[in-house]
Amino acid sequence: MSHRVNGALYHVADCWSPAKVGMHVDLASLVEVVDLAQIRAKRT
Repeated sequence: MSHRVNGALYHVADCWSPAKVGMHVDLASLVEVVDLAQIRAKRT
């Protein structure tokens, strides 16, 4: 299944393990997105 948000297409799947995720995407391509502004705000 896919879902479009602000023009970007996201694929949605129920995966119970990294191996199952790997069936849909290259695991090496996954990155963690961090909101640095939010982290800095919590520190102050």
